[in-house]
Amino acid sequence: MRILLLLMVASLLLPGCGFKDIDKRYFVVNIGIDKPESEQEKYKVILKLAIPTGEIKSGESEFILVEQEAKTIAEAVRLIKSTVDKELDFSHAKAIIIGKEMLERDMEELTDWMMRRRDIQKIAYMATGVPDAKTILEIKPKSERLPSNALFLTFGGEGSESIYTVTVYLFDFRRRLFERGVDAILPVIEANKDLLKINKTVVFDGGGVKKLFLTPAETKVIHPMITTAHIRRTNVIVEQGDWKFVANVEHIEADYQVEEKEKGEVIIKVTYSMEGIIEESNRSIKDNQLRDVERLIEKEMKKQIKEVLTKLQKEKFDPVGFGLAYMAQSFDNEHEWDQWRGHLYQNADFDIQVKTKVLGSGVIH
Repeated sequence: MRILLLLMVASLLLPGCGFKDIDKRYFVVNIGIDKPESEQEKYKVILKLAIPTGEIKSGESEFILVEQEAKTIAEAVRLIKSTVDKELDFSHAKAIIIGKEMLERDMEELTDWMMRRRDIQKIAYMATGVPDAKTILEIKPKSERLPSNALFLTFGGEGSESIYTVTVYLFDFRRRLFERGVDAILPVIEANKDLLKINKTVVFDGGGVKKLFLTPAETKVIHPMITTAHIRRTNVIVEQGDWKFVANVEHIEADYQVEEKEKGEVIIKVTYSMEGIIEESNRSIKDNQLRDVERLIEKEMKKQIKEVLTKLQKEKFDPVGFGLAYMAQSFDNEHEWDQWRGHLYQNADFDIQVKTKVLGSGVIH
């Protein structure tokens, strides 16, 4: 009897269930950060809330966009809660879009709230929106069956495959902001009527303040080196006089090594390995000409890689992580970092090797 009485008293101390049913929650699928219109505020937070529907049809994805300006992101979210009738659930927030004008801000401070929130996935996709995040979140592709599913399929590598699209995760973007020797990157999403165009990349310096935009051609060349997420197929366009052909690269790998010589000289060795077939040509190509074709492809790729790496070196950006590889060879990281940042990277020489294997000239010869 005494034990039963103790159990009854103890049951009074148990908390009630804090779980809310699905019909009492809004699922946040996207988070957008834009520059506020009011000079007194610091952030403009846009949340894309998915509306559940009984029947899923293409082009009929339903969502709500709610926005709020505030001095902090946390305060903006609290104010948004006062405008909706259901609890906000961030567990499905798989993409975070930062408006172009917000790139002038400190990225470390901007991503602090996202990293501290335990209900936001650290594998959420990061990108910057042009002209702003709200414009990107408003786009509703006709083929989209679920809110923001077009973005998830693109960055997840499950839908369209493009070498121009770089996938960046929240945890990796944050790591690159703090890690010395490797700079942060973000894919650029541009509004194209009712479609999303993702073929450019922006690179940040160590503090996330200075930035450099890479063109689609530069993004295509550097993509295999800056991220291993969803390495996709590519193509190489070669022009030799009046002969023009396109090689469809079905497999591509990139590797690099940083070597320091005795006199303090640094050589960065970059190796690209590619396999593919001839996809288009304005001239007949026979099997005995494939080795000559391979040499032309290697020559063109060496030229493109050298131009992109030289541009990044000149502008003092390092999205590949050459500095990180250099410092990994020594225990005196403080001294090594000062040397690398001071003069070694700026004076480094690139040794680029491209290995190409053309498997065939296509169906016709």
